[in-house]
Amino acid sequence: MNETIKPCPFCGGAAYLTTNYSARIKRHFVFCKCDICGGQSKAYTSETDPAEGWNNEACDAAIRAWNTRKYDPPEMDEVLLLG
Repeated sequence: MNETIKPCPFCGGAAYLTTNYSARIKRHFVFCKCDICGGQSKAYTSETDPAEGWNNEACDAAIRAWNTRKYDPPEMDEVLLLG
């Protein structure tokens, strides 16, 4: 994982990389998820468990998808000053 995960584009909360495993298709689904509002990126599949290193194509693709946005939300200090 070379890229830093940006804050949530919906609420500004902290986001993290996570995975779910499907035993039926024997694949891991990797995606970024917000700790506060539950927003998440598109899921990408991986044959190997990314939790062992978080450094594969699926992890990089999920982070790129999460970090893609038209504009960054304002910092909390900016919101308080505008309010």
